[in-house]
Amino acid sequence: MVDLVMPIMHTVSADGYLEFFLIYLIYFIIIGIFILLMKKLISNESLQIKRWKIITAFFITAFSIFLVRESYSKYLTNAHILIFITVTLSAIVSYFVWYVLLSSIAYLVNAVRDSKTKKNVKEIIGHIIILLLLNPISLQILLFIVLLGNNYVYMQNNVPCGIMIGNIIADSPAFLLDMQPGEIILSIDNRKITDLNGFVQYLSNKKPGEHIKIMTNTSEYDLILGQKPGSGSGFIGIGNLTIQYCKK
Repeated sequence: MVDLVMPIMHTVSADGYLEFFLIYLIYFIIIGIFILLMKKLISNESLQIKRWKIITAFFITAFSIFLVRESYSKYLTNAHILIFITVTLSAIVSYFVWYVLLSSIAYLVNAVRDSKTKKNVKEIIGHIIILLLLNPISLQILLFIVLLGNNYVYMQNNVPCGIMIGNIIADSPAFLLDMQPGEIILSIDNRKITDLNGFVQYLSNKKPGEHIKIMTNTSEYDLILGQKPGSGSGFIGIGNLTIQYCKK
């Protein structure tokens, strides 16, 4: 369950921490509201504290964290308080979701076993709804919908404004000019960069040895293109490029 509330973003920029936190806060709030609404259909007795549920929910959550430990360590290395809060909340929410799921499973199993006791149809329906909407697949769909909504709002308020450099290849022209990962390319030969494919296509038409001018958010570079391995096109020596957006 914890892996469902882990970030789907590969990198988090300094400007993206708050957005990152708010996306998952909305996700957690939706889950909380749903559980509170379900309280109208289910009894407190079915959710009462049981040692076996506490232990089982804890071990499932711990196992989930173990499965995605690499993702946790990657995001925690950002050393930002909002990242830490989001990861901590994801573990807490995961624990309570599993506790509620286990409670619903236990109630429905007991209802099936005890054929003599009169059934509370409303409560049975409530627990079935919980199983249908709080299971890992349903939560993954919910997270996907939240992310889609965020992306739609983001794209309505932002436009492409550059390309972020993910890494620098050793001994390449970019390396020799001390270009750094994280720099954002704003223009090449005085042409504004708004499209990754267009940027790659422009470079593919250049020959090794040609001069180009690259302006980033921190510096301006005049470099001589190298030769791309296995190709006759020009080569800068940058990789893992991602489009960056700015407010309109």
